[in-house]
Amino acid sequence: MVPLTLAEQLLLLALDEETGKLRPLPDRALDYALAGAVLADLARVGRIVVTRDSLEVVDPNPVNSAPEDLGLLDLEQANVTSLRGALTHLAGDAHGLRKRVTENLVEKGVLREEDKEFLWVFHYSRYPLADPATEDAVKQRIRNRVRSDEIPLSDSDHVLISLVHACQLEHLFLSEDEQSACRKRIESIASSDRIGMAVADCLEEIQKAIMEIRTYSGM
Repeated sequence: MVPLTLAEQLLLLALDEETGKLRPLPDRALDYALAGAVLADLARVGRIVVTRDSLEVVDPNPVNSAPEDLGLLDLEQANVTSLRGALTHLAGDAHGLRKRVTENLVEKGVLREEDKEFLWVFHYSRYPLADPATEDAVKQRIRNRVRSDEIPLSDSDHVLISLVHACQLEHLFLSEDEQSACRKRIESIASSDRIGMAVADCLEEIQKAIMEIRTYSGM
């Protein structure tokens, strides 16, 4: 299996393997989840320290991965000091973040880029799966961790399951019956992960704001 960052694993799951397009997800879920994945990867290699809701850049040296390096530089320049502030800041460049993570997956041979035309004028790209084994390995690993509490969870698996839950992607590796059976375990994992909980809180506030706008506008 090709080594993947958390952000790469998450985006790989969020893309439909056949169409190469993003799956339908809750509003802004992927934006904040990818931002959370970048922060988790930076924390894992000692570039940032996250404590409760505080965040500190402790090592500005690059890690040679564009999404993480640009995110690290951006956080340092913006002097962001809170976890939720960092999530919101990185999610603000959602398009650029998705593009950089996608380019990494193409470079690693996991996705392939296809150029398309619409009405012979508008050009766009989609990214179908080029290496099914890598995606299958990610799904199977998460499935095994979720279905059995006898398998120790690594920090990376813990965060990934939390972010997958925030994006409501459990159906990719669990049947409906399995989702019901594993719901409490998934919620327990998600509620004990600092970054995953911060992502969920941000998304909850966004959903409330959207509902208020719709109510106010009569939609």
